[in-house]
Amino acid sequence: MSLLSQLTTDERQVTPHLQDEVPPDTTDFEVAWEVPRDGTVEGVRVWAVPGSEDALEIRPVVRRDQGPDRAEDLPLPTYGDGEQFITGEPDGDPYHTSQPVEQGDHIVVKTTNTSADYAYRFRVLPYVDYAGGLSRYLGG
Repeated sequence: MSLLSQLTTDERQVTPHLQDEVPPDTTDFEVAWEVPRDGTVEGVRVWAVPGSEDALEIRPVVRRDQGPDRAEDLPLPTYGDGEQFITGEPDGDPYHTSQPVEQGDHIVVKTTNTSADYAYRFRVLPYVDYAGGLSRYLGG
């Protein structure tokens, strides 16, 4: 697990930097960050190294415990058209979300590397607003 750093812009916002290298031919590789207090994930930005193309599958989720040995994974973002993950060398692509989180939840980046020969790096920056999105600008 690799939490590079954490950017705090003020006391109501935080952006943890979740990144790591996924070894070749690896499934269910995870990096996680525990949410310290209630809030809302307002968005995520996703990067993958050039060359990863479709080999690296990145799936950010909120993991919520449902009791002993049980958890629910809520996708960040939600996908349409049957997609289950982000792929294709994202370069800081923003994904807008509005997923409530509770203290003790985990933001988890689940990855799969289908390349048999190469390891690939990724970085995911979720944006967490502890004001629960109450200060979100809803302009037109």
